Amino acid sequence: MHWGATSQDVADTALILLLKKTVVILEADLLRLEDALQALIAKHRKTMMAGLTLLQSAPREFKRNPDHHSNQQIDPVSEQPLPKGCQ
Repeated sequence: MHWGATSQDVADTALILLLKKTVVILEADLLRLEDALQALIAKHRKTMMAGLTLLQSAPREFKRNPDHHSNQQIDPVSEQPLPKGCQ
């Protein structure tokens, strides 16, 4: 029986420490991406797009609520939206 730390324990700890740093970087990138997408939404809100309904041409505006999900955080495990109080 071994009671001390194993090389796998050291590797797991190192991985977690690296992932903690990565989360900060990715979060900043995601916030910049959200800002850029919000700017595109605002710029093209009235832009007409090609669409199809029953194989018939059906132009529609870009604004089909693409910002509907903004600020909605998703649980990374269940991939379900988090309740408002948990954000």
